[in-house]
Amino acid sequence: MPRQASALESQQASASSTGPDLATGYSGDRERASFGGQKMEFVHLLDMLVQTAMMYAGAMDSGTERQVDIVGLRQMIDLIAVLEEKTKGNLNEQEATILKNTIFQLRMTYMEIVNMIDRQAMQKGPGASGPARK
Repeated sequence: MPRQASALESQQASASSTGPDLATGYSGDRERASFGGQKMEFVHLLDMLVQTAMMYAGAMDSGTERQVDIVGLRQMIDLIAVLEEKTKGNLNEQEATILKNTIFQLRMTYMEIVNMIDRQAMQKGPGASGPARK
């Protein structure tokens, strides 16, 4: 004989999809609505990571001389590449394409910065401060 769901179980099942969690009272939909936010999607996460990478690349206007953190940029690119590896097969076609193109663009930005650093080091000549890449 099949077991009938209790009233509490039925209430929890219906509330979990549309309303607040009965144990905590938390509702993501209600919180987003009260703060005017939208549902977070994969591309929003990717956008936040890209903004951080571009900050390391010196693309954010700080009103002063641009500061580049080449190590931080490389780490962000590697982190986004890990995200690509770990989400393989779980993204829709559009998300996968955006992720692939984003990684490509960030890698090209990284190479441009590295090449610019190399050119500057070569212009300073031997004995100048800072390591020159070979």
